[in-house]
Amino acid sequence: MIKKRPAAPREVAAFTLFSIREEGAWSDGALHHYISRAGLDSRDAALASRLAFGVLQNRTLCEFYLKKFSSVRLSRLLPRVRDCLDLGVYQLTMLDRIPAHAAVS
Repeated sequence: MIKKRPAAPREVAAFTLFSIREEGAWSDGALHHYISRAGLDSRDAALASRLAFGVLQNRTLCEFYLKKFSSVRLSRLLPRVRDCLDLGVYQLTMLDRIPAHAAVS
């Protein structure tokens, strides 16, 4: 598990995706671990859950968009960079209440 304490829902979702990819962690266990470490309230915890599970459920679609619009081959990107890009693409394409500037920040 990542030792740093996450500070925001997007960081919780990112840390969850990193742990799943790098350590083979179970998605719900990693998510609950980082939510509790961050001390998120219920609204922020719901956003973190939606982001993490949304990326996991729609990873193929996110990678389709990345392949279509990226000039860099996905295989050349670091795994954590891909996870962050998947998070941004998911927020831009699937969630309508998150402004674009927040999704890519």
